[in-house]
Amino acid sequence: LTFFTTRGEDVQDKNSTAFYNNSEVYEVVERVLELKQNWPEDWGAFNDQAIGIVTPYSDQVFRIRSELRKRRIDDVCVERVLNVQGKQFRAIILSTVRTRKTCSNQSSVGEVEYGFLSNLKLLNT
Repeated sequence: LTFFTTRGEDVQDKNSTAFYNNSEVYEVVERVLELKQNWPEDWGAFNDQAIGIVTPYSDQVFRIRSELRKRRIDDVCVERVLNVQGKQFRAIILSTVRTRKTCSNQSSVGEVEYGFLSNLKLLNT
């Protein structure tokens, strides 16, 4: 289990309810390239389909897929959290998208709302 952070901010398009975070898109793609280069031998031969990228927002899915295609990585599974239930991957990359600034609303006394990370059912997917 490894955590990476970026200095980007989430953005919401005026015509959409979804968010995206371009800094996180580039970080995710770099992590995929690094994983591809350093694929553990005991995992067998490298296979793009063994990597899953999960994010809660459709705009982020689109942007990650687009950036991966630019790097000629076509078979990595990039899906919204709701679409990966039952799928298995050797490696999972979680793109949370939202930033501390936009997730700072408190839902009740002492509780902070972290979008889908606060939903135990989605997080357990």
